Amino acid sequence: MIEETILNCLKTHQNEPAYLTGGVSFAYGELQRYVGAIQQALLRESSRAPVMLYGSKEIHMKAGILACLLSGVPYVPVDASFPSGRVKEMIGLAAVSMVIGDYDGGLTPVLTTREIEEAVRTSAAPSPTAIERSADDTAYIIFTSGSTGTPKGVMVSYRSVDSCARWLDTLVGPCRCVLNQAKFSFDLSVADLYLSLLRGAAHFALREDELRDFRLLFSRLKESGADTAVMTPSFAQLLLLDQSFNADLLPRLATILFCGEALQPKTAKRLMERFPGIRILNCYGPSEATFAVTAAEITQADTALPALPVGRAKSGVEIELACDGEVIIIGDSVAKGYLPPFSSSAFFTLRGRPAYRSGDYGHMKDGVLWLSGRRDSQIKLAGYRIELGDIENNLLLLDGVAAAAVVPKRQKDGEVVSLTAFVVPEKDAPITQEQIKKELQTQLPAYMMPRLKIADRLPLNANGKCDKMKLAGKEI
Repeated sequence: MIEETILNCLKTHQNEPAYLTGGVSFAYGELQRYVGAIQQALLRESSRAPVMLYGSKEIHMKAGILACLLSGVPYVPVDASFPSGRVKEMIGLAAVSMVIGDYDGGLTPVLTTREIEEAVRTSAAPSPTAIERSADDTAYIIFTSGSTGTPKGVMVSYRSVDSCARWLDTLVGPCRCVLNQAKFSFDLSVADLYLSLLRGAAHFALREDELRDFRLLFSRLKESGADTAVMTPSFAQLLLLDQSFNADLLPRLATILFCGEALQPKTAKRLMERFPGIRILNCYGPSEATFAVTAAEITQADTALPALPVGRAKSGVEIELACDGEVIIIGDSVAKGYLPPFSSSAFFTLRGRPAYRSGDYGHMKDGVLWLSGRRDSQIKLAGYRIELGDIENNLLLLDGVAAAAVVPKRQKDGEVVSLTAFVVPEKDAPITQEQIKKELQTQLPAYMMPRLKIADRLPLNANGKCDKMKLAGKEI
């Protein structure tokens, strides 16, 4: 299983770079000492109750993940930017026994970063070891937004982590430095975290302050020398707004893996122009299915299509479509379910295997999955049912449009009264609001036409996706 692979990686790459963040580099030997120090504290607790990892991109976050994984203790990654009330909710829901990091909210014992550093400095920590556990035990709990306003904890097993990580390793292939965009509290980070470990590669993590400062961000990108990157499509669109995001900045970049949102053909095309020969992997999968379950390598020909495929299912997974086109995921990547008190009919058993109703709609062609929308992105306006992604895709097909997002305006009772499209023009070929309206009217019926607003860029949420809640809050 994956723990033995991780131990071997820590021991055989002692002097090679393991983790780089904020201008600080840690070799695998140093990472091993941090893992040992945290595991020693976990074993003193003599409990296998979940442990919260609290912080951002600090070394204790990555080392904490590995220590918990090796100790058979479920880890719960929580970013320090989360509101205190939400963090307390998560601690209660997950029945957390300890917090690793500088959390000062009370409720549970805390292993601080100072204590970890002291253990590492005094060499008091033994080498980490793998503690026996079952493949069906919970490896991690990751929280997603709940429709009730209470976060839902998704329980992912060791079996699912191992299956997903080894598939990703085969999918991506050899790599020496993997670029991380996502917070560890977002399951997109599962890909870059485990890819780096399985290959003994460097893991270059971008911090929140770097993501907010374009000059610092591009300096870090150049410094990384990454040959592999894991990111959201919205983050790539943001980077592409600057002409210096190209092969001169990242000359070794050979593969970009996307997940979390729909990758647009125009985005893929522009990346291929900026990075000749780049491999673009378009993946699909919810948190409830361990990061991703399908992947497609996008070709130049694909970029001429109105939408991109999300590919074939990984080994150990089947994709089926319900009668209404909803995607059903079956197999070893499906999570164990939600933490109580949540339960959901979306998790069920099919032909003796775990299955999950995704809420995504799509169709299959020659074994390849194509997505067409989500249940929660369909709205009803003036009696017409409208898929917001349909409008966004038509906007992105227009020359001169770099990015677009459509949000509904609702009354207090939830009824949709209008639609607004926020459009980011390409800097090298700008398009006016009048031009957009004129061209869009040739593609969409009148009832689907949104109001138009020109924007410099689309805001990103904490997970690096387009922040539609923030857009909806703007005066429109």
